[in-house]
Amino acid sequence: SSASAPGGNPFAADLRELFRDLCVRFYDTLGGYEGWLGMGAMFAYAAGPELFNRFGNFPGLWVHGQMGSGKTTYMEWLMHLWGFNMPAGIGLRTGTAVGIQSQCENYSNLPLWLDQYAQGKVKEDKEGVMEDAYNRQPSVKWAKDGIMREMKTMFAVSGESTPSVSALQSRYAFAQVSRAKRLNDHLLWMQANKHIFFVFCRFLLERRAEFVELLQNQLDAWLRIPRLAGMSERDKTTHGIPVAAWSAMCGLLESHGAEEVKAFKDF
Repeated sequence: SSASAPGGNPFAADLRELFRDLCVRFYDTLGGYEGWLGMGAMFAYAAGPELFNRFGNFPGLWVHGQMGSGKTTYMEWLMHLWGFNMPAGIGLRTGTAVGIQSQCENYSNLPLWLDQYAQGKVKEDKEGVMEDAYNRQPSVKWAKDGIMREMKTMFAVSGESTPSVSALQSRYAFAQVSRAKRLNDHLLWMQANKHIFFVFCRFLLERRAEFVELLQNQLDAWLRIPRLAGMSERDKTTHGIPVAAWSAMCGLLESHGAEEVKAFKDF
């Protein structure tokens, strides 16, 4: 009934139930809270303009795992939250740095998926773009077409390894996909229902002002946690923003209790 639904929306009660179900399936797939971290990283793009204006940067997501672990499928499901129906991202081994920059200009505050990262097999100029997108720093290198491209979003990266460069490491929240960690196999259900995942980010856009306020409040509380006092501000926000975004979504949908949110933050 609309009386029990968040915001008085009769459909939000169904959305809340579906969200709880999806959270369980993402949790099981990654064998823990990293499944929720990926969801939060996707939701955070809905508050991208405000977060960038506040911090001058915006963190990305890095999904890694061995070949055959399911990392590409996991990323595909995450991209469906924003309505993108794509089985793979831009190939880092075949795409060019200029091409990636061009896409970073086209995707304004939307997740841009880079795929096939392997340490030592991606050229430095591409890693430079992946680093610069964090604070939307335009490339100072000369381009053949003479066009200086404006970077308007941050990447979601998938690949077999994590980067060795600390500057890249600090700009992304990491989630590992492993068959050994998987608690339950939801492949058939996820594949059959991924086409409806977009309803969550559509809901965020419909309630964007409330979402941004909730996220900022959650993030403020995160930044004040005493246990994080010795951590750099970049590390705090890189992981705090996805956590705050997932928690803000829970607040909008009234989907998870305080203990569940606390457990995720503790993780």
